[in-house]
Amino acid sequence: PADTIRFSAPRGESEDFNIKLDALRDFKAGHYAASLSGLEKIAGQDPESDLLKGLDFIQLREFPEATLNLLKAKKGKQAISNMASWYLALAYIRQGETTNALAELKVLVGVESEFREKAKKLILKVGGK
Repeated sequence: PADTIRFSAPRGESEDFNIKLDALRDFKAGHYAASLSGLEKIAGQDPESDLLKGLDFIQLREFPEATLNLLKAKKGKQAISNMASWYLALAYIRQGETTNALAELKVLVGVESEFREKAKKLILKVGGK
């Protein structure tokens, strides 16, 4: 998942951008707690950071925290929102919240995204129609 995350370089906020890049490197290396620690240093959060935090929490099996961050990430651009919806559905499944998972998956089926076909298949697996 982290291979498809791209941080856009904000003007005048290069320190935060560098922190995000370091957090992404930590994530890719499997250092999820270090990634989270870096992201916590950023004063104002944004959907990209929230997405990465959500993915970190999923890897750490802290699904309620993952859910909170992924919900925030859904406010981002369409690509970030779609990725957040996909991983939010997975986090809901891990928490036994099938109804919420199906709602997220159905949103993905309704939009053109890289997750559309995966969402269709997962809906069938978890008992949706």
